[in-house]
Amino acid sequence: MAGGFTLVTFGILNARRGTPLHLVPLGATPFTAAVDTRAGRVFVGTTQGVSVLDVTSSRVPRTLDERGSADSLAVDSGSGRLMAASGNGSVRIFDTRTGLLMHTTLLPSRAS
Repeated sequence: MAGGFTLVTFGILNARRGTPLHLVPLGATPFTAAVDTRAGRVFVGTTQGVSVLDVTSSRVPRTLDERGSADSLAVDSGSGRLMAASGNGSVRIFDTRTGLLMHTTLLPSRAS
């Protein structure tokens, strides 16, 4: 921590060797990640939405829907969809090619 600012990075590793390929700076704390091998992208769920990482350039071309955290992610490479679930029970579905939010739903609460 320098000057009250903490730099948060996300590491991308070589799958065969386990050696670091890239350290990518993020603006928020990461919780989870999902990999789209077809597109060469890693989606990282953070405290401020979903960051999209390009694994070849190690850049963050965009952040999807910065309205809240993404605690769990799942990607369907075939359909080009990303599902992001939050602790408040919401599930957001994104188009991975355009980054557009396609649908949001709120799951029923689990009352005890």
